[in-house]
Amino acid sequence: MLLDILEDMHSEGWENVRRSGSFDEIESFARTLRELGLQYEAERITEFADLLLWHLGNFNIEHINSTLAAFPEMVQGLQREYADAS
Repeated sequence: MLLDILEDMHSEGWENVRRSGSFDEIESFARTLRELGLQYEAERITEFADLLLWHLGNFNIEHINSTLAAFPEMVQGLQREYADAS
């Protein structure tokens, strides 16, 4: 399930990616998110990943950091939406 994968990414990889500051790691994280968004037809995730990739392409470090920092909030928002729909 998508939420389980996102929760795993949050607990196991997001913090390391965020702290590393490595463009390669951030790009890999964003591409994985994008693939998940497309696979599960989750527009919010795809848009989040595209935004992160766009900031990477523009070397906009401030926006890269703020976008990465918003990942937990996005996951929590999806959890709430899923809980409300159940």
